[in-house]
Formats: sequence, structure tokens, C-alpha cells
Amino acid sequence: MFGSMPATTISISEAKQRLGEIANRAIEGDHIVIVRKSKLLVLKPLEIPEPVPSSLNVSIRD
Repeated sequence: MFGSMPATTISISEAKQRLGEIANRAIEGDHIVIVRKSKLLVLKPLEIPEPVPSSLNVSIRD
């Protein structure tokens, strides 16, 4: 799932109790997996892409 980097796996109840700490660890780059009813959830920061500069926008007209 994460290549060679080990993941920390925790239950959903533990995640609720320690959400701030777990979120900080994910932001710092730790791989966090939360387990709920045999389903795996991955907690990681969302990387928002930079907007495309308007000089690169091309419009095609017929």
C-alpha cells in the first residue's frame, strides 16, 4: 500500500480519542491506516494542485 514505508494501524475508536495527534502525524508524513469494520481508511494530507496560469490557457475555436 505504501511501498517500503511501514504504516501505523489504529482502530476507529482510538482514532477518535487521539484525532489531533494522529492528524499531526499524517501531516508530518507518517502513514496512518484506520480500521473500521474490516475496512481500511488512509489518513493523509490533501495535496491541492497549483492553478494553471492564465497564459497557458488555450481556447480552441471552430
